[in-house]
Amino acid sequence: MELIKNVCGTPTSKKGELPISKPPGSVRNIIQNSMTEAEQELVQIVEDTVVENAEITGYNLLTQMTTVMKLRDTLPPFRQSLERGKNDYLAKN
Repeated sequence: MELIKNVCGTPTSKKGELPISKPPGSVRNIIQNSMTEAEQELVQIVEDTVVENAEITGYNLLTQMTTVMKLRDTLPPFRQSLERGKNDYLAKN
C-alpha cells in the first residue's frame, strides 16, 4: 500500500473479476451433473489456467509500466509477487 501512496494513489480493497465465459448457474449445474469427476477437474484446471495467466500478464504489464515511469523502487515487490504467483500455480498443478 505504501507504493501506491508514494505515487499519489489511493489504496483500495476492491477486487476485479475476469470476464470468464460461464453458462448461467442452472445450465452449469446440469452440465456439471452430467460430467465425470475427471471431466469436472479438467474444466477447473482450464479455468484456473486462464486466471493464472491473466495474473502473470498483469504483473508483467505493471513491471513494464513501472520501468517506463521510472518507478524502479516498485519493481522488487512486483517481481516477488509474480514469482510467488508462478510458484503457487506450479505447486497446485
